[in-house]
Amino acid sequence: FRRAREIAERLEDPERVGQVLYALAYLHEVRGEYPRAQDMVRRRLALCEQAPDERGRLEAHDLLSCSLLHEGNFREALTSAEQALETLRAADLECADFNPHHPGVSARYWAGIASWFLGRSDRGLALVREARQRAAEIRHLPTLAFAESRVARLHHFRREADLCAA
Repeated sequence: FRRAREIAERLEDPERVGQVLYALAYLHEVRGEYPRAQDMVRRRLALCEQAPDERGRLEAHDLLSCSLLHEGNFREALTSAEQALETLRAADLECADFNPHHPGVSARYWAGIASWFLGRSDRGLALVREARQRAAEIRHLPTLAFAESRVARLHHFRREADLCAA
């Protein structure tokens, strides 16, 4: 990824640089290197400001909300998830080819979990249910599995064991 970034920067291709930054951010995120992941995502967001890239902005805010949530920064995670959803609505992005799952679904989940941690349990549950509903509408099985597991997780947090398996 570092080499790909060097090449994209040398070619002055902001779209490719943004894609590589996202890939690096994702790598750092799954390694638990949240500050590094957030740095890469914020760089991608800056590129999206220079050359409008709504899809890039959506992906970046989705991953940033994930990283901030894992770091325990719930207010900023909620803000970033809401910015992802606003980008999705404003740009009217279809997102059919996102992998591994639809960022509009995951952004609702991150917003829901952040809301739960901020003491808004009912709002959190409504958001993860919206995520599941949207996943069912788009009929993308990995996204639906993601959403179902996230609804179960919030029921677990709420100590609703009987609803975890529903």
